[in-house]
Amino acid sequence: MIGYIVDVEFVWGYQCKLASFTRGSSPYLYPPPTTFLGALAESIARHRKIPERKGLEIIDKLSSITLAIGLRPLNCFPMKINDLSRIISFKLTSGKKYPRPDENSFDASAMGRTILSTYDEEAPKIRWFIVFSTNEIDDIKITEEDFWRIHRIGSKESRVSVINMKKVKPEISDKPLTNYSFPLLKGVNIKEVIEERWETECYIRPYKVKIYENDIMALKSIFNIKTPRKSSIEFTSKMCVFKVPILSSPFNPPEIKLDLNDWTIYRYEEEYVVGVEL
Repeated sequence: MIGYIVDVEFVWGYQCKLASFTRGSSPYLYPPPTTFLGALAESIARHRKIPERKGLEIIDKLSSITLAIGLRPLNCFPMKINDLSRIISFKLTSGKKYPRPDENSFDASAMGRTILSTYDEEAPKIRWFIVFSTNEIDDIKITEEDFWRIHRIGSKESRVSVINMKKVKPEISDKPLTNYSFPLLKGVNIKEVIEERWETECYIRPYKVKIYENDIMALKSIFNIKTPRKSSIEFTSKMCVFKVPILSSPFNPPEIKLDLNDWTIYRYEEEYVVGVEL
């Protein structure tokens, strides 16, 4: 078991589409856990000159060794916006030249973006706490340099800089509390909100755990989702409801007590993140 605490500085915020949307979509409050794993996978692949198609497999491999992953804002709060962006489609088949106005190859969709506004005069910063069961996937060893090389989280415009990171040895905590985003599924129950505020988002499951029978029911009850078609049941079962912290004041960071069953808290100093049992 090995942990990494990574502080990331954003230029303005980020853009990351909701899963299953191809054009305009509502933005997330924070980058999903799999987006951060994707940023790490891109860094690993680029440093080792792994082709893009094979590099995509690294995300799945990182997911398979992920015990816990969570984030918390250090000096900022998120503001979701939708603005119009011109989209031009280029088609490489059928023998026709594109773009063509008569073929609907031009579009203007409302693209979701998240602006990170700060409480101080510094750039917005978010901290990630990741716990892996090992630092090796196949013949690739994850190094601290792989984290330092992360340069974007989300779209290509979502530029970031890693300003601090450290490799740590997390411990199993006897305190059932967390100050990081955490999954809200079977076995994780909120006992007491110590500091507000917390919001709810739905992400693709960042780690491989058993598919709980009440996953779809949990999504339906929280987001008022209608019964999904058969074609979408598999996709829905991969989704994970998360509670995410909103920094309403730099003096009172969000914190929450939990009642856990089949989950655990990984701790390093005053950092507590929820994860699956080792």
